[in-house]
Amino acid sequence: MMSRLKSKRVGCFPILLLLAWLPYVDAAQVDISARYRGQTDGHFENTTPPPAFCDYWGICEHMDAVAVPLTFTKTLINRAANPRDQLLIKMPGQRRVTLMHESTGDSYDANFEFIAVSQQTKSYHQDINPVGADVQGGCSFIAGEIEEDYYPVSYFVWSIANPINPPPCYERSSWGEPVGSRLDVDVYGMAIGYRLYLPPAQRMTQGIYRGSVQYPVGPGADFDFGDNVSNLSSTMVNVDFEVDVQHVFNLEFPANSDIAVLEPPGGWKAWLGGRGSPAAAVP
Repeated sequence: MMSRLKSKRVGCFPILLLLAWLPYVDAAQVDISARYRGQTDGHFENTTPPPAFCDYWGICEHMDAVAVPLTFTKTLINRAANPRDQLLIKMPGQRRVTLMHESTGDSYDANFEFIAVSQQTKSYHQDINPVGADVQGGCSFIAGEIEEDYYPVSYFVWSIANPINPPPCYERSSWGEPVGSRLDVDVYGMAIGYRLYLPPAQRMTQGIYRGSVQYPVGPGADFDFGDNVSNLSSTMVNVDFEVDVQHVFNLEFPANSDIAVLEPPGGWKAWLGGRGSPAAAVP
C-alpha cells in the first residue's frame, strides 16, 4: 500500500541533513532501507536485513521486519493485578518521517508504523518459565517456543492490533508459587515487524533519500516495558531510513520550463516545402 504525500523543496538542506544525522548518545540504532529499480507498478523492494525470527518461523513473507537492539531485566510479580508488573510491551504509534534527497534537498513524507513485536526471555529460576501464549491487551499471539533448559528460554512474536495507536500488550504471568512472588527474567533479541508507506516512486526525483525518527524508551515513553525494569541498555531508539530511487528512464527539464518542444536542428521551416522527413537525431 502506498500513498501520495506532499512533496516540498527545503532550503539549506546540507545543514538539515547534518543535524538529522547527528548521533544520539545511548541510542539503540535501527537501519531500514528500500530501493526502486524502475518497476512499472512503482513497488519498492525492501533491502533491510531481516531479524532471526524471520528464518526461525518463516513468517516474514508478507511482513517487513528488523532487529531492535534493546535489552533489559524485568522483575515479574506472580499473578499481579497491574499489567505493568507483568511482561508488558507498549509500542509507539504511527509516525510521519520526512525523507530528504541527499543532493537536491527535495523531500517527501512517509508514514511508519509497527505491526508486530518479538522478544526472547530467559528465566532466572530453574524450571520456571512465566512466559507463554496468554497475550492480553492490544496484541495477539503469532508464534512462540520454549526451550526447557536449566534456565528456561522463551521466544515469541505478537501481532499488534492497532498500529496507528497501539494499546499496551502483556502476558498474564502465572507460575506455581505464591501470589506476589517475584521472578527476574532477562529480555533480549527484540525485533519488530513494520510497514513503511512511501510515495509513488515514479514521482520521486532519482537519487538517495534519508530520514530519521527517534523514540524515547522508559515508563510512559514511546517504548514502555512496564514497571520493575532494570539494566535497560538504551533510553532511545533511533531509526534511520535510506530509500534509493533509480529510474530506468529519467527525463529532466531545466528550471522554469513548462513545455517540451520536439523539432529538428534549425526548426521546421526548411521542411515546410515538402522536402521529406528530417533524419532521426538518435538511433
